[in-house]
Amino acid sequence: MNPAHPGEVVGTVGSASPDQAREAVEVAARRFEEWKRVTPVRRAETLLAAAAAVRERRDDFNALLMLEVGKNRTEADADTAEAIDFLEFYAREALRLANPRP
Repeated sequence: MNPAHPGEVVGTVGSASPDQAREAVEVAARRFEEWKRVTPVRRAETLLAAAAAVRERRDDFNALLMLEVGKNRTEADADTAEAIDFLEFYAREALRLANPRP
């Protein structure tokens, strides 16, 4: 709900049953077996792609933050920028750690 206009729905979320939640955890555990073998370079590429996608839709993310939690434009943009920075930082860290110093 938009805190400035309580009658305005910003978004909807699903609800899962306990069985669906257990299934989701089991699927995540199975997928982890594949993900743990993904190279640091590929992981970094995934994070950089996510950062690029958020950057491309920055205004959309800002608008959602303003509507959902009542942030002003400056605060929303700072939060979005911080999310992009985190994605890029961890991508660079993955690359750095993939090539340890002698």
